[in-house]
Order: sequence, then C-alpha cells, then structure tokens
Amino acid sequence: MSTGGTIPYELREREQWLVWRWSAARAGKRTKQPVDPHSGELASTANPATWGGYEVAVAACEAFDYPGIGFVFTPDDPFSGIDLDGCRDPESGDIEAWAEKIIGSLDSYSEVSPSGHGIHIIAKGTLPAGGRKRGRFEFYDSGRFFTITGERLDGTPCEIKERGEVLRRLHRHLFGKTEQTSNEHGERREGNGLSDQEIIARAMRAINGSEFAKLWCGDFKGHASASEADLALCSSLAFWTGGELEAMDRLFRQSGLYRPKWDERHFGDGRTYGRATMEKALEGSSKFYDPRSSSLYRYGIRDGGENGLENKDGQPHLRSVQFNEIPDPEPRRYLLEGLIPQGYPTLLHGDGGSAKSMLALSLGLAVAQRGRAEMKWLGLGVGEVGVVLYLDFELDAAEQRRRVMQLARGEGLERVPDCFRYMSALGHSLRETFQAALAECKEHGVKLLILDSLGPAFEGDTEAARDVIGFFHRVMEPFRAAGVTVLIIDHQSHLRSGQRYQDKSAFGSVYKSNLARSVIQVEPFSREEGSLTVRLRQKKHNFGPLATPFGAKLEFGEERVTLHAEELDAADLAEEGTLNAADRLRFALQDEPAYPEELAEDTGIHIKTVRNTLSKLRKAGEVERTEEVDAGGSKQVRLVVPHPNHSKLDGNRDNEETPEH
Repeated sequence: MSTGGTIPYELREREQWLVWRWSAARAGKRTKQPVDPHSGELASTANPATWGGYEVAVAACEAFDYPGIGFVFTPDDPFSGIDLDGCRDPESGDIEAWAEKIIGSLDSYSEVSPSGHGIHIIAKGTLPAGGRKRGRFEFYDSGRFFTITGERLDGTPCEIKERGEVLRRLHRHLFGKTEQTSNEHGERREGNGLSDQEIIARAMRAINGSEFAKLWCGDFKGHASASEADLALCSSLAFWTGGELEAMDRLFRQSGLYRPKWDERHFGDGRTYGRATMEKALEGSSKFYDPRSSSLYRYGIRDGGENGLENKDGQPHLRSVQFNEIPDPEPRRYLLEGLIPQGYPTLLHGDGGSAKSMLALSLGLAVAQRGRAEMKWLGLGVGEVGVVLYLDFELDAAEQRRRVMQLARGEGLERVPDCFRYMSALGHSLRETFQAALAECKEHGVKLLILDSLGPAFEGDTEAARDVIGFFHRVMEPFRAAGVTVLIIDHQSHLRSGQRYQDKSAFGSVYKSNLARSVIQVEPFSREEGSLTVRLRQKKHNFGPLATPFGAKLEFGEERVTLHAEELDAADLAEEGTLNAADRLRFALQDEPAYPEELAEDTGIHIKTVRNTLSKLRKAGEVERTEEVDAGGSKQVRLVVPHPNHSKLDGNRDNEETPEH
C-alpha cells in the first residue's frame, strides 16, 4: 500500500474508509469483504457507523494484517469509481487498448488494482440509472466500495477531475439510452421517501421478516432456483420501496443475492437480467407500502417512526383499532426456552460477583452462532440465532473483549462470531447512546440487546416509580417496537435482617420487575478455587409457568472460561420459594419421610400451609402417613410415588394458611 500522499486528499479527508479481507463466494470464487476498521466485524456500504477515517483504516490494516483498505461511494459525495478488470499485464505493465482508451478519455486519478491485473479510475460525476457492469467494465457512484492501493498509474493526473459528461457518454455507449421504467399502469412510481436503512429495518421486523432477512443475506433455500429467489426479493423490495425502481435496484445490489448476472443483457431489447426481474416484480405488485397511511398492524409491524413513538410526519401515531383488525398472533416465541420471551424485556439481577455479565456474554455467544442447528445454552433451547449487541455501561472494550474470548475458547470457538457486536457508552450521554444503539439494532437486524447494566444506564431515581416507568416507556419501548429482545442486567437490593437471598428483588422501584416480562435472579451458591457455582431462578414469567430453578458452574482459567449446567437436588429445590408449596413438599419428601414441623423448617413454608397442603396431597393419593408419631402427636408422612424432576412447574405460590380439617 502506498503512502497517504499518493492518494488524493479529497478521498483521505472523508470518513468513508474501511479495510477488506478475502472470502469465498457462492460459486467458490474469492471476493472482497468490507470490514469495520474499528471493530473488525463485517462492514456495510449502507451503514456509515461501520466506516472510519483514512488514518484509522490504515492503522487497522497494518496492525491486523488486512490485504488493504477501501473507500465507500455514497450519494452524498461527488465521486464515481470505474473498474477495468483484467486489462493489465502485472509483469510488463502493458495495458490493453480498450482500457487505455477509457483511461485517456476520463483523464482522472487512476491506480493499479491490488491484483495488478486491473485499473481503478476515480472521477467526479453522477452516473445515469441502469447498467453498471458489462464484461470486464463496471462503474459505481454509491452503495459499493473500491479497494484503494495508492499505486498511481504513470501518466495519469494526481487529482480527481470533474468528468460528468464523459461518464454519461460512456454509459450510453455501453448500455444504451436509459429508458424510464413503468409499472403495470405505465407510470413511474416515486416511492415513499424512506431511507435504505428504514426500508431494511421495517421489512425485517414485519411478520414475514425472517424470510426477507434470509433473502437479504443471500440464502435462497426453499426457492426452486437463485432466479426465483431474486424475484421473491424484488417483489418484497417493490412493496417496501413504494415501487421505486431506482431504490429497488440500489437495495438489491446491497443484498447477498447480488451477482454479476444482474447487469448482463439477456433480452433482444437490451434489457439486463436485473431490469427484467424488477419489472416482472412490479407487474405482479398491486399494493405498495405507505408509512403515512398504513395501519399499525396492516403489514404486521408497529409503524412507530425513528423513535418508535411517532409517524413519518412526526405526529403522535396513537389510535384505536378493532380487535378483529389485529392479525391472529403467531405462536409465542422465546429467544431462550421458557426464560426469555422474544421481543420483550427480561430482567437479570443478582449481587455483585454473581457472574451476571459472564452469563449474559455466554448467552450472547450462543445466540450469535448463525449456522449452528439446535443451539443450546445450559441445556435450554435457543429459539432464534442472529445478531447480538452488547451495550456496555460499566467496563471498556478491552476487558469485555478479553472476557468474551475466554468464553469463546471455552466453547471451542477460535473467534467470536461476526454476529456478536459491541458498543461502549463510556464518554457519551445516555440519550446519544440509546439513539445510536437503536439505530444499530435497526441497521443490523439485532435479535438480542444486552444492557450491562441498568444502574449507570438509568437517568433519574431508580427508587422512584415515575422515573422507572418513564425509562421503560421512553427508552425500552422503541427497542420492543423494533422487534428487539432486551436482556437488562441489574444489581439487587441489600439483604435485610431475616431475609433470604431468593426474597430479594432488583434494587429500586418494584416497577423494574413489573414492567419486565420475565425476571431471573442469579445467586452465588458455591465458591471454590477457580470456580463459581450459581443458581438461576425465574421469579416472574408473564406468558407461562415459572421454570424450575437450575444451577450453572463457571470454571475460570487464564485462557478460557467454561460454563455448564448443574441440576439441583431435591433438597435444594424444596427450599425454592419460586415453586408452589405442593412441589416444595414433594421435593422435601423425595429422599425420606418427615414430620410437618420438619418440613416447615426445611422449606421455610408456614406450618399451617404445610398441614393444609399435606391434607390435599393425601386426598390426591400422593402422600400417606407412616406408623411414626412424635411426642407432640404429630404424624410422620412419606411420598407414595417419587416426585419427578419437572422442567416446568406451575409457578404459583401457596400462601393459604387455612388449617387442616
């Protein structure tokens, strides 16, 4: 890579740089993948947050040994890039005549490509709509990136020249006069005014968003051919763009389905394959998305604007609908089986040192492992894998990177999945941080947001109901509206005299738990050298029974941290206040008979409730009396049938104190 002085300053001064790496394409041919110079994750030519400055890109390239750097073309800059492929002999430097003619006519900054076989030209000017590739020639002015080497071609200018008219003549020569595309009514649609990012976000959080996401990522399984998948994606884009051809074309080129065939002429009238596919999609479309008039539920999304609360015109979008207008809901889905309902906030709380953050990072790794079938975390099924964002308010990037790498090695992974993203809030205001996090979630289709932790992320008094309710309404609701599941890590209240650990709740107002749809407590259970065993208990579940408490053991090493589930024994489960009295007594009696007073002491259940519950269990034939009677006349009982260790229990607490009849 050449020095910065060779690359025009007009490019170097812009924050549109990234690095790139090699990757295998579908057909086995290597392609260049854009990479975020800040994080090392895959970048997007549609997301400026994944780009950086020139010096940042160069530093990342040198530090991490990437093949090179690249520049992203956008509609906001004046540049166009021309790629002449396979036109140069890398040994002699000779250039084929057809390419020399183009280089001479454009007479602007030109450089040798990374392979040495091609030439890249950068000029100022906007390209007409239509074709972008023909044979070994292609050019772009937005939505793509060019590798930049700084190896300027001898005899070409050092500056980037204005060449708009030359670009238009060249386009007409290669692709013919641009024709206006018509829909079935013969009129050109103007679209709905949404940005590319808004279109992608809304399409992904619709009822059929998972199908759109698969096509967008280049997965055409379930379609008869790649061409059928192309048409399916174009039909979806036709709807979401409001039928705007240019937006459809621009978005399709950003998708994983895009390939050179898109720009190939397949018809006698000069139309490209891509043009014909889009026209066919428009011909079959009769409805188009209008964010200004669409029902809240008509397309399966909550149309809440950028902040989740307003429509496109900035007006409150609050109105009633008939229950019969609302589509029948899909079956309840869980991001983590029985514990974390998908699309709703879950609260994870515990004392300091209970490994809450390590558990959350481990769960994030499980969710982020795309391509792994039937993922499990501590024996529980992961309902949907996808992009995870870890929003950090406590530690810095280096420490969290160390932790997640230790956990990844413990899982046998060589690297952290690309779908696991990180954002640090240090040095930024809470408002700025949450706005940026919401934008990231929409841009990348985030499935799980891990907020670590609520204390420093909270503005106001956590003990004031008004402030807590306001936080969930203003800050959490936009994420829910975008279809993001949020796992909130929080500390809990101090232990009061006579209080058990499991009776503690998250610190502050009770509305923290009230407004979460699932609440999970983490209790340190056993500490040994190099290991920690914790107990996880679900204390609230709005949509189903409480899960049976279970254990998890973390073993800490210098290079790796391992995590595995540990089943609690009957005696431990008998003490669990999240289980109802009947289940706790069943567990307490599983090993041996006992007197009611012993059961009350072992389980912490009031003696009157113990006697009342035993009476019910005896009538049901589950418990019977033995021949033993103590000095006070209390009769010993035993379990008739051993109690199975259910994975789910009804989660109701018995607080009846009616004496036994």
